[in-house]
Amino acid sequence: MVWVETTSTASKKTAAFHETNPSPTRGRRILFICNDTKFFYSHRIEIASALVESGWIVDLVALDNGKSREIRARGVSLHRISIDQTGVNPIKDLSLFFHLLAKIKEISPDLIHAVTIKPTLYGGLAARLLHVPAFVATVTGLGYAFTSSSWARRLLRQWILLLYWIMLSHHSVRLIFQNPDDRDCLAHHLPRARTVARLIRGSGVDLAVYRPSPLPPGPLVVLLPARLLWDKGVNEFVTAARELRLEFPDARFVLAGESPDHNRSRVSVTIIERWAKEGVIEWWGYREDMPAVYAACHIVCLPSYYGEGVPKCLLEAAACGRPIVTTDWPGCREVVEDKQK
Repeated sequence: MVWVETTSTASKKTAAFHETNPSPTRGRRILFICNDTKFFYSHRIEIASALVESGWIVDLVALDNGKSREIRARGVSLHRISIDQTGVNPIKDLSLFFHLLAKIKEISPDLIHAVTIKPTLYGGLAARLLHVPAFVATVTGLGYAFTSSSWARRLLRQWILLLYWIMLSHHSVRLIFQNPDDRDCLAHHLPRARTVARLIRGSGVDLAVYRPSPLPPGPLVVLLPARLLWDKGVNEFVTAARELRLEFPDARFVLAGESPDHNRSRVSVTIIERWAKEGVIEWWGYREDMPAVYAACHIVCLPSYYGEGVPKCLLEAAACGRPIVTTDWPGCREVVEDKQK
């Protein structure tokens, strides 16, 4: 079974803000902290626009990797900052924390909404120390520290839990989880997380943009639309493509996405181009016309074992009426129900 939320996710998340601050007045200031501007634009810009329209002053602190002009055009003030998204260098993380501390003190928001792991942890710590009136965090997956039992990741997990504990001691805090697995996992370690948790399954899609379309003519096209990270299952997709092409030589297997320079888990462009040169896959690169990309495929595949919240590409594929093949993994299983269970 495949489903897509038809209620406005932006409205739900705005309601979460209003729950923390029940009677917002014009001139209230909200600060978003996010890994990068592209992610913010694709996953949070509608919420930010709704807040601007309702009279909030909206600021964003993020790594600028594109879409800054479009973000400013929506009335959002952008403050650039360097974020090492996947690194565990304590010096870089300490630098990030002090930069966030300075920015938050300068902006003096009434409410902070942090999205993704490091903005949540270090933004939450800064908000606690600076006595920001309210703090909301969207947990878009718990990250790789919770997906491995190696000693290094267990140590990192303890550090993350300590930061969550400090953040949860804020007098006015809400955590928005995108799947119940992440909520229950964190609540197992920190029971207070359950009392402040709200569950909103994903960032939603605009059903006026992502609409069902007829399957295209021609050979079968299987699409993996995502950032090209190893944890997204890119190698598994290519391995399956290599085997399936022996039996179905006309089938096409497509990667649509970029290899993000700032992510240590990225699949290098050299490897992707080698696969394409071999003819195993096609690489369509980063695409902004995703409804057209879905219309050109027959099946969407995301063999992810990444620390997902709810993958937006799966919601988009469902909205476009495309069959989905994905993993029985937190976040992915929120979109596709395995009827064999």
